[in-house]
Amino acid sequence: MEAELRQSLLALEEKTPAEAAQKITALEAQHGERRTWVWADLGQAPLARALCHLVTLAEATKTALGGVTPEAMAQTYTEGGWHADAAVLESLTCVKAHDDVEAVCVAIRAVYRPWLEAAARRFQELVNEHPLPSCAGNPADTATTERTRAESECVILFADGLRFDVGQKLKVAILARGWQVEERWHWVALPSVTATAKPAVSPVADQLSADLEADEFRPFVTATGKALTTDRFRQLLAEQGYQTLPAGEIGDPAGMGWTELGDFEYYGHAQG
Repeated sequence: MEAELRQSLLALEEKTPAEAAQKITALEAQHGERRTWVWADLGQAPLARALCHLVTLAEATKTALGGVTPEAMAQTYTEGGWHADAAVLESLTCVKAHDDVEAVCVAIRAVYRPWLEAAARRFQELVNEHPLPSCAGNPADTATTERTRAESECVILFADGLRFDVGQKLKVAILARGWQVEERWHWVALPSVTATAKPAVSPVADQLSADLEADEFRPFVTATGKALTTDRFRQLLAEQGYQTLPAGEIGDPAGMGWTELGDFEYYGHAQG
């Protein structure tokens, strides 16, 4: 039955998004029960496991991301559109064998890619009509960034690549431990690369500026005009009272800290 499901998913390549979504729903009715069988517990039904997430994806992509302003479109995404992105990751998590991965990828492309491309085009149209504050490209632009501040006995963790849907998964894990979570979103600084976006949300963002004529995306220190290197970034943090904590170090618990996690971004690039 796994072989039959694999062939059915591969056949979605020739389907329209609506046809593919309808077929995925039909396949769930046929194969979904197998997730309760002993074979699924033994890891012998990866495609049946992935199918429940493909159903979520098919359902989420039936509704286009729209709105009359970028903010309205963002609201649509944060209120439910992110489920499509999350379902893609969850479905791929279920499969390891090359043939199974390819079958899931075909199903994803059938319903997700058209939805994603339409959303990207719509967002570009809206930004042309209503430019984002971050289009100025200045990390110190307070209308663009939401600088993170810490208090004593507090550490800021910058997680590179922690996009909204992954953040929702993190929130669920944190809540499961009984911890408190405060969630908010804001526009990423442009261009949305680490060299620009990380300083833009740091406690020292107001001390940085951007050179819009430069070939590189790295901002510079406003007071000195020098490019923001790792050492200069840490120095600015230290001047604001922040300890830069490498992995595994706790520093002075009575003070304030800044630490980073780059595994999400690294894994994303490595996996394509």
